[in-house]
Amino acid sequence: MSERRFLSAPNIIEVFKKRYKIQLSAGTVYPVLYALEKDGKITRLPNRRKKFYVLTNEGKATINNIRENVEELHKIINELVS
Repeated sequence: MSERRFLSAPNIIEVFKKRYKIQLSAGTVYPVLYALEKDGKITRLPNRRKKFYVLTNEGKATINNIRENVEELHKIINELVS
């Protein structure tokens, strides 16, 4: 059974604060969430008092592509500094 992780904007703000020591405002997060939803990368869960968002398959593919590119860039940088 695959687990679907969903977050609200306040959850996202808290994650950035704890993990990255970055304080984001709701005015920063909500426009990004709306743009990601419009692009089909995330979807909002229906029938909830609080808005929760989850990655779509397209969003997951985008994340995987970014990870692969970062790994490739990391290899190139290591070769350059070795």
